[in-house]
Amino acid sequence: MRKRLNFAPGAADLTPRVCKAMVQQFVNPWNTEFLDYHDETVEMLKEVFGTQNDLVTMMGPIRAAANAAISSVIEPEDKVILLANDYWSEHMIEMVKASGGVPIILAEDWGSPYEPEKLRHLLDKEQGVKAVIGVHVSTSTGIVNPVKEIGNILKGRKTLFILDVAQSLGGIEVKADDWNVDLAISGNHKCMSSPAGLSYVTVSKRAWETMERRKIPVSGWYTNLLLWRELWIKRERLYFTFCSSLLFGLRAVLDWMFQQGLGAVYKKYEKTAFLIRKEVIASGLQVVPNCQECRGCDSQDRICADTATAIRLPEWINGRSFIEKMDNDHRISVGGGLGKFAGRIFRVGPTGEAQLIPQNVAALLRAIKSVLQEYKRV
Repeated sequence: MRKRLNFAPGAADLTPRVCKAMVQQFVNPWNTEFLDYHDETVEMLKEVFGTQNDLVTMMGPIRAAANAAISSVIEPEDKVILLANDYWSEHMIEMVKASGGVPIILAEDWGSPYEPEKLRHLLDKEQGVKAVIGVHVSTSTGIVNPVKEIGNILKGRKTLFILDVAQSLGGIEVKADDWNVDLAISGNHKCMSSPAGLSYVTVSKRAWETMERRKIPVSGWYTNLLLWRELWIKRERLYFTFCSSLLFGLRAVLDWMFQQGLGAVYKKYEKTAFLIRKEVIASGLQVVPNCQECRGCDSQDRICADTATAIRLPEWINGRSFIEKMDNDHRISVGGGLGKFAGRIFRVGPTGEAQLIPQNVAALLRAIKSVLQEYKRV
């Protein structure tokens, strides 16, 4: 494989610090010292999540944690409202259906954030809604959704709040408890800047109680959070062979984040994302988020995310061709459009520590401008 710079808003390039941490001796999960190390790491993760709730670490991609969260609380015929304005919302709909739930889709245009008041009206209309599922930052559109307002609407209701923070955790402040989130889902390979394969989900007390009161047992085994609680929290079951190397990589990132200060890390993402948006707009391109719905790049309520940037291409540029030129001519990988945006946009970070490095950002912006010039000359 040729060496290339990865600037897609997905699995980030690993820093030498993370690689070094991962090559230490493998430790199996029966080791008491490792269990203490795991628990220390979990406490650090909980601070990044902004929660005092339990946190379960799982081997598997982020979708494994999402599947576990949904299948553990959703039973057949349960009503579930899905806030849908991007590609990944469709995956959540599929997971709800797989659990026998009845999805009620509250859709917005791709490129527009959720409208909390629409949710309030829908909840008042639909009785007995088991859960609301949303996404904090949309990887496919570069949108950051008003999840604080969603949580405020759910406060005092029996409805659970399930939130995907995969693209925000580690790059944008997450306040799961303040937002009344019952199950928050994320994993290693995005802004947590470590290898894919380790995912995590926070679980509130009432989420546990919901699982315990199920009329029908969870149909899955690996995705049954009650079994994971016995395994990792109560320690009442035998352990499996845990991916200690992935935990070592994650811990190296967490140590770096706490040394820098979480606020300082988030500021780096904010400044880098602003620079990327500024430069691509100056090159004649537009971002996907609808600027008319935003209060401005300097606003705390801006809708452009600091961890994913979705950029529209002119109609005369094919998205696949653009991405291939970035890769072949400049050895920089960027993401393509997903779903209805396939072939029409490309996507970049900043996602992960390596995408915050100034020379890497400069290389990305030079490559984008160079490829655009090539199309203009044709």
